[in-house]
Amino acid sequence: MGLKNKIFQKILSPKKMELGISDLQKYQIISFDVFDTLLKRDVRQPTDIFDIMSESVTDSELASNFSTLRKLAEKTARERSKKRRFP
Repeated sequence: MGLKNKIFQKILSPKKMELGISDLQKYQIISFDVFDTLLKRDVRQPTDIFDIMSESVTDSELASNFSTLRKLAEKTARERSKKRRFP
């Protein structure tokens, strides 16, 4: 069974299924969506993490606007990626 099929089986199956290193070693590139896939953000909404991150910003002006600026940066990146043509 290929990796893609194992992943789909894991999504559709109610029981836990683990992928081992041997399942992954035969692939040259493996890509994961990190947040909320491999790492769980323990917040109500995914963007709530930006408020928590703003507490670590030392520049007080940036810290007060961090969440808004981060959301705007993501929106801009998504808009730009829609305009860019991928092969």
